[in-house]
Amino acid sequence: MDNGEWRVTQCFGGSQSEAADPDHVTSAEFDETGDYLAVGDKAGRIWIYESADVEEEQKHNPLKALEYKFYGQFQSHEPEFDYLKSLEIEEKINMIKWCRRQNEALILLATNDKTVKLWKIYERKIKHLSEMNADSNLKTNNMTIDDVKIPAMTYRDTVTAATPRRIYQNAHAYHINSISMNSDDETFISADDLRINLWNLSICDQSFNIVDIKPANMEELTEVITAACFHPKHCNIMMYSTSRGSIKLIDMRTSALCDSHAKLFEYEDDEADKSFFSEIISSISDVKFTQNGDQIVSRDFFTLKLWDIRNESKPLCVRPIHPALNDKLCDLYENDCIFDKFECAASPQGNKFVSGTYDESFVLWDWEKNKSQLIRASRPPENAVPSDRAGQTDSDIHQNPDNMDFNKKSLHVSWHPRLDAIAITCLNNLYMYQYQQF
Repeated sequence: MDNGEWRVTQCFGGSQSEAADPDHVTSAEFDETGDYLAVGDKAGRIWIYESADVEEEQKHNPLKALEYKFYGQFQSHEPEFDYLKSLEIEEKINMIKWCRRQNEALILLATNDKTVKLWKIYERKIKHLSEMNADSNLKTNNMTIDDVKIPAMTYRDTVTAATPRRIYQNAHAYHINSISMNSDDETFISADDLRINLWNLSICDQSFNIVDIKPANMEELTEVITAACFHPKHCNIMMYSTSRGSIKLIDMRTSALCDSHAKLFEYEDDEADKSFFSEIISSISDVKFTQNGDQIVSRDFFTLKLWDIRNESKPLCVRPIHPALNDKLCDLYENDCIFDKFECAASPQGNKFVSGTYDESFVLWDWEKNKSQLIRASRPPENAVPSDRAGQTDSDIHQNPDNMDFNKKSLHVSWHPRLDAIAITCLNNLYMYQYQQF
């Protein structure tokens, strides 16, 4: 981070003061190439953005920013009602995951609280009638059979269309918090508070329960599942995190129902530091493998933790996110902010990480250089000029909790699979940031 800085390159979304609740972004995900970015919102809509072809220009001009343009939008989920339980099911998109591209069409999975859908997004040409079957100058009474022709059709416009290929439902009694594609490109998992199910993409009416932590007596319940994902390279390995701050690595070859874990990653706090809030703030809100699968990054309320997959004893590093809020736990509990679920993401090289905080801000962490930056998201200036500062370092990351806006939460984040570029959300806005050389 010495010879450049992180700069905002684009911002999608209107004014936050005028935004309605359904417009709030609830998920963002790059595809495996970085050419497409999918964004879901509370209204159940998915927006697709396509990158402009500027990577070749960047080789000659490092200041040339990556650009995305609108590609298409569709309604993924609708509000439903569960008549058996008398519960409303929100249309809100909880998570989006891309499937590997097999042809010209784009394929992705999207889920709300109860239903996962497999979508095919493709470009469709619209037919137009270019020639009528008769000369318009001829009167109908004077027409002969020779004057009648076959109408001519031409393709003029191209529109983006979306079709649901599969709908995976009726498999979760609790709210779905995670979906994850397997590296075999044939299966995926969906996880709720107590169970994880394994699906085949081509079979929508049957799934296999591979993790079940529901006790016989619900009064004995001590933890719930908070996130789950597959290993990026080994199709038999997956992990899930819990509300007690533990990460359990599972080898699915051991048994059909994975009651036991192969590895347990758990960080023990000092007994002297424990309080009424300890269990709440230790709950892991997100967990991810790095691209090579050698490390695990997890996010709880106060910290990012980096683990070596070969070492369960302790994390490689623990990075505070907003330590200034330690004295505000009672206030955070009263306004429910203490239960906010912040996501995290890793760079392609696995040496940098990002996660959000309050006040429309996020933290970028380079663990090899032991440096962090706190960045407050903003719209790109019309006439951007290179800055002579490389960003804030550890000593500068001091937020004043009295001046923080707790309504502006940067909850969702995704890192470009090839470049130092990130997408981060706040309310109805999607910000694009990229690391650029001076």
